[in-house]
Amino acid sequence: MMQVIYHAKECTDFVRNSLFGVYFCGMSRLYFIQVIHFAFVAYTILLFVRILTSWVPAWQRQQWARFVAFYTDPYLNIFRRMLPPLGGTIDLSPMLAFFGLRLLETFICWVVR
Repeated sequence: MMQVIYHAKECTDFVRNSLFGVYFCGMSRLYFIQVIHFAFVAYTILLFVRILTSWVPAWQRQQWARFVAFYTDPYLNIFRRMLPPLGGTIDLSPMLAFFGLRLLETFICWVVR
C-alpha cells in the first residue's frame, strides 16, 4: 500500500513540475503514445489518398475524395506556399508534408516519454 501512495505522490509532484503539466503514469503513457502513432499513421494515409486523387480527375468529384481534401488541403497548403509547383505541374510539397508530419510525431512522442 505504501508503494502505491508513494508512486501516486511521485506522479502528482511530476505534474506540478513538468513543462506541459501532463504526466502519464505507467501503461497509460505507452497507450497514449500508441494512440498518437495511430493518429499520425491515419493522417499519413489520408495524405497519400489525397495525392492519388489529384492524379485521377474522375475521383476528385467523389464525396469521399472531397472529404479527404477537406481535411488534408489546409496542411498541404502550408507547404505549397513554401514550395510552389515546379514548372507549374510537379508538386513536391507532399514530400515536405510527409517529412513534417513524421518530425512532429517524433517530437510529440519524445515529449510524452
